[in-house]
Order: sequence, then C-alpha cells, then structure tokens
Amino acid sequence: MKKLSKLIFITLLSMVGLISVNAEPFNIDGTPYSTLKDAVAAAPTDGTQVTITMTEDVVGGAGVVVQAGKNLIIDFGGHRFETDAPMVGSTGTETQSFQLLKGSTVYMKNGTLVPSNREDSLMFIQNYSNLTLENIAIDASANPNAGFYAVSSNYGEVKFIGNTSIKVNPNVADARAFDMCWAPKIGTGTPYAGGTQIIVNTTGKIEGMIELDVWGAYYDADGIKSTLTIENIDFDGTWSIDSRLANQLTIKGGKYNSSVEDYLASGKSEYTTDNKVFEVLPTGNVSFKSHELFVLKGKTLDVEVEVEDAYKKYLTYGVVHEGVATYADSKLTGVDLGNTTLTVSLGKLGDSAAVTVYEVKPAESEDTDEEETNTGASVVATGIVQTALSEDEVEGLDEETIDNVKEAVLAGKTVETEVSYQEVKKEDIPAAVLEDVEAEVKKEDGTVVGYLDIDLLLKADDTELGKVTKLPTPIKVVVEVDDALGNVPANATRKYFVVRIHDGEATLLEATYKDGKLTFETDRFSQYVYGYADTISNIPQTGDNIALYVTLFAMSVLGIVGTIILSKKKLFNVNK
Repeated sequence: MKKLSKLIFITLLSMVGLISVNAEPFNIDGTPYSTLKDAVAAAPTDGTQVTITMTEDVVGGAGVVVQAGKNLIIDFGGHRFETDAPMVGSTGTETQSFQLLKGSTVYMKNGTLVPSNREDSLMFIQNYSNLTLENIAIDASANPNAGFYAVSSNYGEVKFIGNTSIKVNPNVADARAFDMCWAPKIGTGTPYAGGTQIIVNTTGKIEGMIELDVWGAYYDADGIKSTLTIENIDFDGTWSIDSRLANQLTIKGGKYNSSVEDYLASGKSEYTTDNKVFEVLPTGNVSFKSHELFVLKGKTLDVEVEVEDAYKKYLTYGVVHEGVATYADSKLTGVDLGNTTLTVSLGKLGDSAAVTVYEVKPAESEDTDEEETNTGASVVATGIVQTALSEDEVEGLDEETIDNVKEAVLAGKTVETEVSYQEVKKEDIPAAVLEDVEAEVKKEDGTVVGYLDIDLLLKADDTELGKVTKLPTPIKVVVEVDDALGNVPANATRKYFVVRIHDGEATLLEATYKDGKLTFETDRFSQYVYGYADTISNIPQTGDNIALYVTLFAMSVLGIVGTIILSKKKLFNVNK
C-alpha cells in the first residue's frame, strides 16, 4: 500500500511538471538506462573510463555498488538524485546507498544527492575507491537515524572539491558529515593497510560531525597511512578525533566554528574577531609603518600599518594609557600631553609604537594685531612641526632644528612659535643683493625708509630650538615701523612696499600702512627693506603755494631724520 501511494504521488508530481517520469534518465555515450544501478553495472571493469550522464531529477534511486576495475564519471547534470530501497552493503549490513569498492575509481559531479530516510539508511556513501566529489551537495538534513554517515572512507584517495557541501540532520547529535577511518586489519589480514587519504578543498559548507576513527583491530606497525588534509572548507559542526589519529589531521585553510589551532600545518595560523568564526590563513605579519607616533593634543593622526588586505579585519589595537591617547577607526587621538604605547595584534603576532602627545601654541600678546599675527603663524607653523616629527627632511628647517624639536616634544615640552623682528642698517644687507633691491625700488619710483630682520623661531621653555626659514603658505605679518611712512604730502597718493631678501633673491611685496604699523604677507623669513612711492598731483604753483610747499618739505625731511635717529628695535612673539 505504501509503494502504491508513493507511485500515485510521483505520478501526480509529474503531471504538474515538478518531476519527470522518464523511464531512462541515465545514459552512457547515448545508450539509455532506466536506473543508475543499471548504468553502473554496464560499465566495464577493465579500467576504461566511461561517463554516465543523468538528464532529469530522479526520486527513488536504488542503491549502487561499484565493483573493482570500474572507472566512472557520474555527471548528475545539475539534477537531484534521491535514493531509496533496496540498500546495498556487505551481507547482513545492507545500510548504504553507495558502496564503492577497492580498486574502482569514481568521479561524481554537478548534482544534489539526497539519502533515503528509511530506518536502515545509515550510511550514504561507503568508500574504498578513489573518489572525487566535485560540486556535489549531499543533503541528509532529513535523515533521522542516529550514527548516520554521509560519507565514510576506509580506503582510497578521496577529494572534496569545487563547491561540494554536506549537511546532516542538526537534531541528530552523532550524525557524521564524513569520516577518515583507519581500518587496516580486517580478520587476520591487512587489506586496507594503505589507508585513506582525504583532501578537502571546497568552497561549500560542511555541516555536521567530522570524525577520525579506528575500525577493527588497531594496527600501526608500518605507520598510520590514513590522513585528512583540509585546504579549504566552511565548517559548522563538531569534531570526534581518536587520540591515536590526532597527528593525521592537517589543516591548511578554511573557516571553522571553533578553534583548530592544534591541527594547523606549519606556516599557518588561525584568526578570529568574535571567537565564533576561526579562519586559517598563512601566518601573517603586521607592523606599524612608523614606530614613533606624534599626535597633537585634541587632534587625530591617521595610523598606517603594513599588512595584507586579507588580515585587516583580524587586527586588534590597544593603547596602554588611554588618558594620554585613544585609538579608533585607524585614527589616534591625542587626549593629554604625555607618552604612551599603541599596540596592534594579528593572532599571536603584533607590533608596538611609541606615542607622544604634544602641543604647539601661539605666544600670548596684549596687542590685537600681534595676536592676529601670532594666531595665523601658529596655524601654519604647526604643520611644519608635525612634519618635522615624522620626517628627516623638512623644507624650511635644518637638521639640527628637527632634532631639537623632537627632543623637546619627547620630553613633554610645549613648542612655541615666535616671530621676532628688529630694525637693521643698510650695511647689514648683503652687498650682492643691494643692486637688486635698488632696482626693485626704482621700478616703483620709491623711497627706502628702513631695513628689517624677521625670524620665525621655534622655542620650548624660552629656549630657542631653531628657526623656520620657509613656510608652505604665506602668513600675515604686522610690524611697527618708522613714522616717516605716515608723513604723506597733501598733494600725494602714497603706495607702500616691502622688498624681501631671501637666499640672495629680492622680491617685491605689497604692503599697507596704518597707525605706525606695516602689514604684508610672506612665507620666507630673512631680511626686508620697506618704503613708499608717492604719486604727486598737478597743483598750480602760485607764490604762496610754493612757499608753503618748501616749508612742508623742510619739516618732512626733519621729521624723517628725527625718526631714523630714534628708530626702535622691537621683538615680539608669534605662535602657531
């Protein structure tokens, strides 16, 4: 009655197109066969390779025995093959769907294989052959039988390749996905002393138990020949390993739901982010690109590590003193002045870098203009200091200054930037560039009023660390100068200028003047010449006017002379 009901069910499925009832879904070189069992039986036993092709899904396939000497490729063509009675196996133990005997070669590919759920369905594939499973999905998730094996190998070379996957019933605790069995001694002989050599290199998922077990009398006089080598796998299951076979398992790659550290091949390590997935990869290494990290207080620094992309997700970082600095998302943040250590770990390997949090700040000033100058200089100079801490060569700093800055920062000192200027004499200007200066002034029909020496200093605790001679961008500088710049004749329009003298080159800069202060922008620090050029208006020259102009001119000259005699020398701080 059960068989009749199943036949009616299959007939109904075929009527709606869910399965085929093609009487001959298997063929060898165009010769059709009604069952896989018949096609296998038709194959020669002289080692000649034949290909059996399945053309449609099959439900109710009978058990199959592959005899010695057969060399088969079974291509399921992407179809589903469900097995049923009669089962096969040794006399009295007919509990298998496939019995692949010693001396045969079987290559199964491209299909989904479903074991029977019968009570006597205890082993889907019993293998003694040279077996390859390529892109085969064994779905035994509905088989309810305790002690079930999807694939059991006692002898022969076995390969799980491509996208081969195995799933057994998750509710059956001892259901095996596959095993590696050492069964050399059967009765009084040792017919399987060659063991089984299993290689797993699949992108598919293996769900269930993997077992390394001994069957029959234990024998190792000639060494244990059975081995299991896993090159790639996605494993979600448990292990059952006879302690006598522990050395026969070698893991070279793959992902696992528990640690497999005890079975790793040489040069391999396991990595995890959550202790739930362990990935086995070639032992990687990680190192900081720089082992001295300097970060400004309140700022962040991008931290670079040298590591291959495959390992980046497994890196873990730590800061010894988080009151000094913190680390997150590849960025180190300076919290407070001081020193600490940043660590990075990749599995059992790692590296560390010394961290120093430092500060660069503008000098204090009560003068509004000076304060503005200081702040602008501080912004640009901070970048110079930061570069000096990470590189051996910095444009605008000499080697001694770089060393002094590093030493001060490592000592926990605050670096200050200070712009200083003072009036100098014409004789202090290198003679070689005076002609160039005079040429630039002549272009403007100008008058030189004074000469300045301007420096941008780096200091710590009032000790000079060195000078910055060049900045990457200009800053605004305000200097207090000779009052002669403000004595403008009534009939004149005055233009102010600064000539910068740097590395033997004279450059004309625009400038403005107000309330005794000259303002201009510069990115070089050395000597400067400043002055003005007047444009005189054409005013009718009456007698009274001429007398007036002569008087004003005399007073102007006297004023300039007096100012030069009383010229100031001033130094003030500018910080960045």
